Amino acid sequence: MQEIISVAISGPGYLRGRITDELTPAVARALGASLAMRAAPGAKFVVGSDLSEGSAELKAAFSEGLLQRPLDVVDLGAVAAPLVLHAQRRVDAEGAALVSRSMLPPGSTGLAWRLAGKMPTPEDLLAPPPAPSDKALPPNKGRRGAARKARATGVEHRKPRALDISFDYVAHLQWRFIDAMNSAVDVVVAAEQPEWTPIARRYLQAVFPLGLFSAVEQSSSGVGRLEGSGRSLADDLSDSVYRHQADMGLNLGGHLDRLEIVDDQGVPFSPDESAWLVLSSCDTKLRGEAVVLDDRLSVQLDRAIAQWGGKAVRHERDPSLIADTMRQSGALLGFDLDGRVFFRELEGEDDALFAACRLIAFLGEHLIPLRSIRDDCPPMTVSPEVLLPLPERTALDDLFACIERQWPSRPVVGTANGWGFVLESPQGRVRLQPSRYTDALSIRFESDRREEMLLMADSLVRALPGELAGLLAARTAIIG
Repeated sequence: MQEIISVAISGPGYLRGRITDELTPAVARALGASLAMRAAPGAKFVVGSDLSEGSAELKAAFSEGLLQRPLDVVDLGAVAAPLVLHAQRRVDAEGAALVSRSMLPPGSTGLAWRLAGKMPTPEDLLAPPPAPSDKALPPNKGRRGAARKARATGVEHRKPRALDISFDYVAHLQWRFIDAMNSAVDVVVAAEQPEWTPIARRYLQAVFPLGLFSAVEQSSSGVGRLEGSGRSLADDLSDSVYRHQADMGLNLGGHLDRLEIVDDQGVPFSPDESAWLVLSSCDTKLRGEAVVLDDRLSVQLDRAIAQWGGKAVRHERDPSLIADTMRQSGALLGFDLDGRVFFRELEGEDDALFAACRLIAFLGEHLIPLRSIRDDCPPMTVSPEVLLPLPERTALDDLFACIERQWPSRPVVGTANGWGFVLESPQGRVRLQPSRYTDALSIRFESDRREEMLLMADSLVRALPGELAGLLAARTAIIG
């Protein structure tokens, strides 16, 4: 089992690979068994999956591994990503897992998990499990918690039990945004896995019955992030918003797990601008509050948060651990570069649909065109994320040596694949770290002026070895 897990683990609480020979049912089963040995007897564990090929099979194998011990495994079926964490909170589950191919290349899928509020690392899973304990489970917090606890500890479940959490999730959104239910906002909705688009529309329509939620008119499936340029879902969403004269466009990612925004003129917001927009929707509530920012996001956000009376907390580790930083800092909100939005009221977890509802409520209340709100956004001269094939580990020392001849660097401790750093110069900063979703190096430039950003990109091209330099030169052409 150690060999299987050690090969497949991609970072804290996350595993990805090809479904044919890497992330197989055997691997999922071994992972489930390893997690089961670290869970309290009788503990609940909720599991869900997306609708992609092989996801249900992997979820079933993972559940089989969990059931090697007397756990209460709750199968949520095929559900959107936010519903898994909602279910974990709602039924007071100790663990949660989701099989999803969101943000991954074709033929691959991922399995994310957490246990007792943490995301176990590869070292955690390969270490000997703790000795069995007779210590009682912590009391459940939900209604009728004592009865549920008694059933969980007294019954050894030999197969998962099914639970449809979707109605409860929608009711949660309706209750939270009941004061904004009359928001008559026209929104075009998209998801990178198109089967989730009608589901997102139904959820949003149930929360805002006077709103109009239409599906993106998708002319192409777009091109993967590493495959080059081409027409994408973002282009289709922009065109649909413009043609429909909608108030806003929302791309909710592959599995309703991320948020990308298009204004009423069909112009996309960058991840930094999207974070600013969400922050501006609650500016009066930011005074004295902390906001967690993925370190790849623009430093202009720190200044905006300070102007609103808040304090930015930079998260310099693996972005998947932002929820931990949220809980440790007690932050009101958190953001990462991939479009995830974290909320203190959701126990520090992220929920793209919840974030979408906040924006719809904000627009419905203020009746201001999104483009007008955008005019107040501070200029952010930041490049798109540039992805290069990740060098072999044996070449990293040489890569660092080349780069350090150009910039003094400060190390960033605790990234998912063990390394990552920021390069700083008079022109600005460059953030480099491994991508969580592909075997690639993520690079992002920021400066006060575009000309200076181009100078930094040129310096980095000259610092890198030949093949990487050529790839970076081709990709950074989009900056100009």
